[in-house]
Amino acid sequence: MTQVQFARRIGVTQSYLSALEHGEKEPGSAVLLIVPRCVGFIPYFCS
Repeated sequence: MTQVQFARRIGVTQSYLSALEHGEKEPGSAVLLIVPRCVGFIPYFCS
């Protein structure tokens, strides 16, 4: 999966995702909750 595809899947722009990866931005709670689900992991606090 490309960065563009993953960004679309989690509902953010590719530039925002890139900034997250480089530590230039911090993710909001919505992003922190959706990313694990998009990769098939459900954190224990979400179940």
